[in-house]
Amino acid sequence: MNIMTDRLSDLESNQLSVDQLLSTPIANDSLSEGNNTQAMKASNFLDSQSLKKWSVKEDTIFAFWNCQGLRTAYPTLCNILSNMQETPLVIGLCETFVSNTDNFSVWDFQFPGYVSERKERQVMERGGLALLIKEGVLYWVREDLSLWLEGRLETLFIEIEDKSDKNVVVGLVYKTPSFNEDVFIEEMEHLMEKFSNDHKYKVVMGDFNIDLLKSTSRLDFLNSMISSFQYPLVTIPTRVTDKSATLIDNIFVDGKLLESSYADVLLTDGSDHLFLLSKIKKILQDYK
Repeated sequence: MNIMTDRLSDLESNQLSVDQLLSTPIANDSLSEGNNTQAMKASNFLDSQSLKKWSVKEDTIFAFWNCQGLRTAYPTLCNILSNMQETPLVIGLCETFVSNTDNFSVWDFQFPGYVSERKERQVMERGGLALLIKEGVLYWVREDLSLWLEGRLETLFIEIEDKSDKNVVVGLVYKTPSFNEDVFIEEMEHLMEKFSNDHKYKVVMGDFNIDLLKSTSRLDFLNSMISSFQYPLVTIPTRVTDKSATLIDNIFVDGKLLESSYADVLLTDGSDHLFLLSKIKKILQDYK
Protein backbone atom coordinates (compact mmCIF):
# COMPACT_ATOMS: atom_id res chain seq x y z
CA MET A 1 0.00 0.00 0.00
CA ASN A 2 1.44 3.35 -1.02
CA ILE A 3 0.96 5.66 1.96
CA MET A 4 2.96 8.87 2.24
CA THR A 5 5.37 8.96 5.18
CA ASP A 6 3.95 12.21 6.53
CA ARG A 7 0.45 10.71 6.47
CA LEU A 8 1.60 7.71 8.50
CA SER A 9 2.52 10.04 11.32
CA ASP A 10 -0.97 11.51 11.26
CA LEU A 11 -2.55 8.06 11.21
CA GLU A 12 -0.51 6.81 14.16
CA SER A 13 -1.57 9.86 16.18
CA ASN A 14 -5.21 8.94 15.54
CA GLN A 15 -5.47 6.36 18.32
CA LEU A 16 -8.22 4.66 20.26
CA SER A 17 -7.17 5.60 23.79
CA VAL A 18 -7.79 4.26 27.26
CA ASP A 19 -9.75 7.43 27.97
CA GLN A 20 -12.09 6.61 25.09
CA LEU A 21 -12.41 3.06 26.37
CA LEU A 22 -13.31 4.39 29.80
CA SER A 23 -16.06 6.61 28.40
CA THR A 24 -18.76 4.02 29.10
CA PRO A 25 -19.79 2.88 32.60
CA ILE A 26 -19.36 -0.83 31.83
CA ALA A 27 -15.86 -0.30 30.47
CA ASN A 28 -14.92 1.81 33.46
CA ASP A 29 -16.21 -0.78 35.94
CA SER A 30 -14.56 -3.68 34.10
CA LEU A 31 -11.18 -2.04 33.85
CA SER A 32 -11.23 -0.85 37.43
CA GLU A 33 -11.96 -4.33 38.80
CA GLY A 34 -8.54 -5.93 38.77
CA ASN A 35 -7.45 -4.77 35.32
CA ASN A 36 -4.76 -2.13 34.91
CA THR A 37 -6.29 0.81 33.05
CA GLN A 38 -2.93 1.26 31.32
CA ALA A 39 -2.84 -2.35 30.12
CA MET A 40 -4.15 -1.33 26.72
CA LYS A 41 -1.10 -0.69 24.54
CA ALA A 42 -0.91 1.69 21.58
CA SER A 43 -0.55 0.02 18.20
CA ASN A 44 2.08 0.93 15.63
CA PHE A 45 2.43 0.53 11.89
CA LEU A 46 4.89 -2.08 10.62
CA ASP A 47 6.55 -2.36 7.23
CA SER A 48 8.18 -5.36 5.59
CA GLN A 49 11.59 -4.42 7.01
CA SER A 50 10.40 -4.28 10.62
CA LEU A 51 8.23 -7.40 10.32
CA LYS A 52 11.05 -9.93 10.70
CA LYS A 53 12.29 -8.34 13.90
CA TRP A 54 8.72 -8.03 15.19
CA SER A 55 8.02 -11.73 14.66
CA VAL A 56 10.73 -13.18 16.88
CA LYS A 57 9.93 -16.55 18.43
CA GLU A 58 8.66 -15.58 21.84
CA ASP A 59 4.88 -15.14 22.02
CA THR A 60 1.84 -16.70 20.36
CA ILE A 61 0.85 -14.75 17.25
CA PHE A 62 -2.66 -14.35 15.84
CA ALA A 63 -3.34 -12.53 12.58
CA PHE A 64 -6.36 -11.15 10.74
CA TRP A 65 -6.88 -9.72 7.27
CA ASN A 66 -9.84 -8.68 5.18
CA CYS A 67 -8.09 -9.77 1.99
CA GLN A 68 -10.86 -8.68 -0.42
CA GLY A 69 -10.37 -11.70 -2.66
CA LEU A 70 -7.92 -14.47 -1.92
CA ARG A 71 -7.03 -14.98 -5.57
CA THR A 72 -5.39 -11.57 -5.81
CA ALA A 73 -4.24 -11.43 -2.18
CA TYR A 74 -2.56 -14.86 -2.16
CA PRO A 75 0.91 -13.65 -3.29
CA THR A 76 0.87 -10.89 -0.66
CA LEU A 77 -0.09 -13.33 2.09
CA CYS A 78 2.66 -15.76 1.07
CA ASN A 79 5.17 -12.91 1.06
CA ILE A 80 4.11 -11.81 4.55
CA LEU A 81 4.55 -15.32 5.94
CA SER A 82 7.94 -15.75 4.27
CA ASN A 83 9.18 -12.56 5.96
CA MET A 84 8.27 -13.71 9.47
CA GLN A 85 10.59 -15.54 11.86
CA GLU A 86 7.60 -16.98 13.71
CA THR A 87 4.40 -17.29 11.70
CA PRO A 88 0.94 -16.88 13.25
CA LEU A 89 -0.64 -19.82 15.03
CA VAL A 90 -3.98 -18.82 13.50
CA ILE A 91 -4.74 -16.50 10.58
CA GLY A 92 -8.28 -15.23 10.08
CA LEU A 93 -9.33 -14.16 6.58
CA CYS A 94 -12.61 -12.61 5.52
CA GLU A 95 -14.04 -11.61 2.16
CA THR A 96 -12.21 -14.47 0.48
CA PHE A 97 -14.66 -14.11 -2.44
CA VAL A 98 -14.96 -17.87 -2.87
CA SER A 99 -18.38 -19.42 -3.42
CA ASN A 100 -19.66 -22.99 -3.72
CA THR A 101 -20.53 -22.34 -7.36
CA ASP A 102 -17.02 -21.11 -8.21
CA ASN A 103 -15.40 -23.27 -10.89
CA PHE A 104 -11.93 -22.26 -9.72
CA SER A 105 -11.01 -23.02 -6.14
CA VAL A 106 -8.42 -20.78 -4.52
CA TRP A 107 -7.93 -23.60 -2.04
CA ASP A 108 -5.88 -25.28 -4.73
CA PHE A 109 -3.25 -22.78 -3.61
CA GLN A 110 -0.92 -24.07 -0.96
CA PHE A 111 -0.33 -22.60 2.50
CA PRO A 112 2.63 -24.69 3.69
CA GLY A 113 2.37 -25.61 7.33
CA TYR A 114 -1.33 -24.75 7.62
CA VAL A 115 -4.68 -26.48 7.45
CA SER A 116 -7.88 -24.53 6.83
CA GLU A 117 -11.44 -24.26 8.04
CA ARG A 118 -13.67 -22.16 5.83
CA LYS A 119 -17.22 -21.14 5.05
CA GLU A 120 -18.44 -19.86 1.71
CA ARG A 121 -21.67 -18.18 0.74
CA GLN A 122 -24.30 -20.47 -0.73
CA VAL A 123 -26.28 -17.95 -2.77
CA MET A 124 -24.72 -14.51 -2.77
CA GLU A 125 -21.40 -13.54 -4.31
CA ARG A 126 -18.29 -12.35 -2.52
CA GLY A 127 -18.00 -12.74 1.27
CA GLY A 128 -16.51 -15.94 2.66
CA LEU A 129 -14.41 -16.77 5.72
CA ALA A 130 -11.33 -18.87 6.38
CA LEU A 131 -9.21 -19.78 9.37
CA LEU A 132 -5.69 -21.01 8.64
CA ILE A 133 -4.42 -23.10 11.57
CA LYS A 134 -0.88 -24.37 11.96
CA GLU A 135 -0.45 -28.07 11.33
CA GLY A 136 -0.24 -30.05 14.55
CA VAL A 137 -2.60 -27.80 16.49
CA LEU A 138 -5.38 -29.80 18.14
CA TYR A 139 -8.68 -28.05 17.48
CA TRP A 140 -12.31 -28.55 16.55
CA VAL A 141 -14.98 -26.36 14.97
CA ARG A 142 -17.49 -24.85 17.40
CA GLU A 143 -20.64 -25.17 15.32
CA ASP A 144 -22.68 -24.07 18.35
CA LEU A 145 -21.03 -20.65 18.16
CA SER A 146 -20.88 -20.15 14.40
CA LEU A 147 -23.60 -17.77 13.19
CA TRP A 148 -24.29 -17.42 9.47
CA LEU A 149 -26.64 -14.70 8.25
CA GLU A 150 -25.46 -14.67 4.65
CA GLY A 151 -24.64 -11.23 3.35
CA ARG A 152 -25.15 -9.66 6.76
CA LEU A 153 -23.22 -11.36 9.56
CA GLU A 154 -20.87 -14.30 9.00
CA THR A 155 -18.86 -16.06 11.73
CA LEU A 156 -16.62 -19.08 12.20
CA PHE A 157 -15.34 -20.38 15.55
CA ILE A 158 -12.87 -23.05 16.60
CA GLU A 159 -11.59 -24.27 19.96
CA ILE A 160 -7.91 -25.07 20.43
CA GLU A 161 -6.82 -27.58 23.04
CA ASP A 162 -4.17 -26.44 25.49
CA LYS A 163 -3.04 -29.31 27.71
CA SER A 164 -1.04 -27.07 30.04
CA ASP A 165 -3.63 -24.29 30.47
CA LYS A 166 -7.15 -23.28 29.47
CA ASN A 167 -8.39 -24.06 25.99
CA VAL A 168 -8.66 -21.10 23.63
CA VAL A 169 -11.78 -20.27 21.59
CA VAL A 170 -10.89 -18.38 18.41
CA GLY A 171 -13.64 -16.56 16.51
CA LEU A 172 -13.73 -14.94 13.10
CA VAL A 173 -16.43 -12.33 12.41
CA TYR A 174 -17.46 -10.37 9.33
CA LYS A 175 -20.24 -7.77 9.44
CA THR A 176 -21.21 -6.35 6.07
CA PRO A 177 -21.33 -2.53 5.85
CA SER A 178 -25.08 -2.53 5.20
CA PHE A 179 -26.07 -4.72 8.16
CA ASN A 180 -27.87 -2.68 10.81
CA GLU A 181 -25.43 -1.85 13.60
CA ASP A 182 -27.96 -2.16 16.43
CA VAL A 183 -29.05 -5.60 15.23
CA PHE A 184 -25.40 -6.61 14.81
CA ILE A 185 -24.56 -5.59 18.38
CA GLU A 186 -27.55 -7.54 19.65
CA GLU A 187 -26.51 -10.64 17.69
CA MET A 188 -22.96 -10.36 19.03
CA GLU A 189 -24.28 -10.12 22.58
CA HIS A 190 -26.26 -13.34 22.10
CA LEU A 191 -23.17 -14.98 20.63
CA MET A 192 -20.91 -13.92 23.48
CA GLU A 193 -23.44 -15.14 26.04
CA LYS A 194 -23.11 -18.66 24.65
CA PHE A 195 -19.54 -19.01 25.85
CA SER A 196 -19.41 -16.45 28.64
CA ASN A 197 -19.25 -19.25 31.23
CA ASP A 198 -16.87 -21.53 29.34
CA HIS A 199 -13.88 -20.61 31.52
CA LYS A 200 -11.71 -20.60 28.42
CA TYR A 201 -9.62 -17.89 26.85
CA LYS A 202 -11.22 -16.13 23.87
CA VAL A 203 -9.73 -14.39 20.87
CA VAL A 204 -12.28 -12.80 18.52
CA MET A 205 -11.01 -11.18 15.34
CA GLY A 206 -12.71 -9.70 12.33
CA ASP A 207 -13.99 -6.84 10.22
CA PHE A 208 -16.76 -5.38 12.36
CA ASN A 209 -17.45 -2.40 10.08
CA ILE A 210 -17.93 -0.07 13.03
CA ASP A 211 -15.29 2.63 13.18
CA LEU A 212 -14.01 2.69 16.77
CA LEU A 213 -12.52 6.13 16.20
CA LYS A 214 -15.57 8.00 14.93
CA SER A 215 -18.71 5.90 14.51
CA THR A 216 -21.77 6.98 16.49
CA SER A 217 -22.31 3.29 17.37
CA ARG A 218 -18.76 2.66 18.54
CA LEU A 219 -19.48 3.15 22.24
CA ASP A 220 -22.46 0.80 22.09
CA PHE A 221 -20.30 -1.82 20.37
CA LEU A 222 -17.39 -1.40 22.79
CA ASN A 223 -19.80 -1.49 25.71
CA SER A 224 -21.26 -4.73 24.41
CA MET A 225 -17.89 -6.42 23.89
CA ILE A 226 -16.41 -5.22 27.18
CA SER A 227 -19.48 -6.41 29.06
CA SER A 228 -18.38 -9.85 27.80
CA PHE A 229 -14.83 -9.05 28.99
CA GLN A 230 -13.51 -8.72 25.43
CA TYR A 231 -11.08 -5.84 24.83
CA PRO A 232 -9.73 -4.47 21.54
CA LEU A 233 -5.98 -4.68 20.86
CA VAL A 234 -5.76 -2.55 17.72
CA THR A 235 -5.87 1.20 18.31
CA ILE A 236 -4.97 2.74 14.91
CA PRO A 237 -6.71 2.82 11.51
CA THR A 238 -6.94 -0.54 9.75
CA ARG A 239 -8.58 0.49 6.47
CA VAL A 240 -6.93 3.35 4.62
CA THR A 241 -8.03 4.97 1.37
CA ASP A 242 -7.20 8.27 -0.30
CA LYS A 243 -10.16 9.86 1.48
CA SER A 244 -10.53 8.06 4.80
CA ALA A 245 -8.81 6.12 7.57
CA THR A 246 -11.01 3.97 9.80
CA LEU A 247 -10.56 1.48 12.62
CA ILE A 248 -13.07 -1.19 11.61
CA ASP A 249 -10.95 -4.35 11.91
CA ASN A 250 -9.75 -5.60 15.27
CA ILE A 251 -8.65 -8.46 17.49
CA PHE A 252 -10.41 -8.73 20.86
CA VAL A 253 -9.02 -10.68 23.83
CA ASP A 254 -10.11 -11.54 27.35
CA GLY A 255 -9.50 -8.90 29.96
CA LYS A 256 -7.18 -11.36 31.75
CA LEU A 257 -4.98 -11.43 28.64
CA LEU A 258 -5.00 -7.69 28.00
CA GLU A 259 -1.91 -6.86 30.03
CA SER A 260 0.17 -9.50 28.22
CA SER A 261 -1.11 -8.74 24.71
CA TYR A 262 -0.69 -6.14 22.01
CA ALA A 263 -1.30 -5.70 18.29
CA ASP A 264 0.31 -3.83 15.45
CA VAL A 265 -0.74 -3.15 11.86
CA LEU A 266 1.28 -4.22 8.83
CA LEU A 267 1.21 -2.05 5.72
CA THR A 268 0.26 -4.32 2.84
CA ASP A 269 -0.69 -4.41 -0.81
CA GLY A 270 -3.58 -6.43 -2.18
CA SER A 271 -6.37 -4.83 -0.13
CA ASP A 272 -7.25 -1.44 1.32
CA HIS A 273 -7.57 -3.23 4.65
CA LEU A 274 -4.28 -3.61 6.50
CA PHE A 275 -2.92 -6.82 8.00
CA LEU A 276 -3.38 -7.16 11.78
CA LEU A 277 -0.80 -8.95 13.92
CA SER A 278 -1.19 -9.63 17.63
CA LYS A 279 1.07 -11.18 20.23
CA ILE A 280 -0.41 -12.89 23.25
CA LYS A 281 1.82 -14.24 26.00
CA LYS A 282 1.16 -17.22 28.26
CA ILE A 283 -1.31 -19.11 26.05
CA LEU A 284 -0.88 -22.14 23.79
CA GLN A 285 2.80 -22.48 24.64
CA ASP A 286 2.66 -26.21 23.77
CA TYR A 287 2.57 -25.20 20.11
CA LYS A 288 5.64 -22.98 20.24
